[in-house]
Amino acid sequence: ETPEAGGERMIISSGTFFFEEVCGIMSKIPGLEGRVSKVPDGWTKPSPDSLYSVDTSHAEKVLGMKFMGLEESITDTVKSLMKLEKKLGVEAGSVETDSRLAKRAKVPAQ
Repeated sequence: ETPEAGGERMIISSGTFFFEEVCGIMSKIPGLEGRVSKVPDGWTKPSPDSLYSVDTSHAEKVLGMKFMGLEESITDTVKSLMKLEKKLGVEAGSVETDSRLAKRAKVPAQ
């Protein structure tokens, strides 16, 4: 908790990103070959004026936050999930239900 925040509510967002950007980042991660979705045919990026914009400078200043970039965030998340797959003995690319994975990880299923 930060006293300077004084009970304020703040929107925390590092910006807008698109499916194609996430796929592009994931396609560069070793071990994901053949496992990354493709951008659907005919998909086009929305025009910039149709996107929301959030000014997070107040939250950054009051909370002392520095946002992680999209590439670092996606890469760290994917690598963490790949480690979990390995730990649980899940074959890369296999499909298991959430409840089976949760049971193997000893966490309650949602």
